[in-house]
Amino acid sequence: MSADQVRSKNAKNRQFKIISLTVVSGFFILSLFQNCAEHEGLGGAGSLGSANCSPYLKAAFDSTVYSFAVTNCNNCHATGGPGKGKFADADSSLAWNDFSVISNVGTKFYNNSISTSHAPGISGPQLEASASIVKQSLTDAENSCLQSGGGIPGVSVVTTPKQINLAVGDPKKTISWILNSEIDPVQNTGGAIFYIDIQATSANYYVVSKPRIRTLTEDIHIIGVQIIINGQLYELATLFQGIDKVVLAGTGEETADGILNEGAVIISAQVSASDMLVIGFDELNIGAPEEKLGN
Repeated sequence: MSADQVRSKNAKNRQFKIISLTVVSGFFILSLFQNCAEHEGLGGAGSLGSANCSPYLKAAFDSTVYSFAVTNCNNCHATGGPGKGKFADADSSLAWNDFSVISNVGTKFYNNSISTSHAPGISGPQLEASASIVKQSLTDAENSCLQSGGGIPGVSVVTTPKQINLAVGDPKKTISWILNSEIDPVQNTGGAIFYIDIQATSANYYVVSKPRIRTLTEDIHIIGVQIIINGQLYELATLFQGIDKVVLAGTGEETADGILNEGAVIISAQVSASDMLVIGFDELNIGAPEEKLGN
């Protein structure tokens, strides 16, 4: 089978995954505003932070959602408040991190905003004009994501967010994901685990290094590894983007075959213990290309 045929098949697989992922992400645009007295759960797979539309929703959060939340929601949804989810916190990084992992699909942001019973004395019809602007901003973000084919160009699989929780000068830290359950869309990877190292070398820089994988019962084919922090894709971190490797079943993460790249990339980002790390894969396939094509 020729290389062109392999790439064509992989492209079709990637398109299918992107479509699946954006359909999932489409359910989350109305999940901002929770009742201070009656909350649904936060976190879990299928959250904003783990969807490929995250960069578009982050832009909407920065431009309209956050200012609305700080003005109208900070009595409950800030540090010290009774609300789950600190998306109105004075610390914008913390606010985004909590916003990005909301997974209570049934919450209706617009309806809660204009409801007289949601937060008596705060929510109500007087917020209709500003709540409508926020709702439209989120709708526009979702539409832009869908029109672009998935939010992060070329990325078809993302991990769930993991808190980095590093201070400047802390020792290098390894963050790992069990790929069976901590990627979106979910795949049976035979128990494979992905690892990457990260260190905060200054207040404005992370060093991310040595992506690697442990495989158990399945061969794993990885193409392109992307670094995403707090919903932002770091496109200049190009070293790992050229990864194209089949790792055979039963490979250890510290072996030559399990290490995807020995190098490191420098990420320019303001360091906060609450920062969230997501790994994106251009492709993450089960089996070598020939196996996927049935040869």
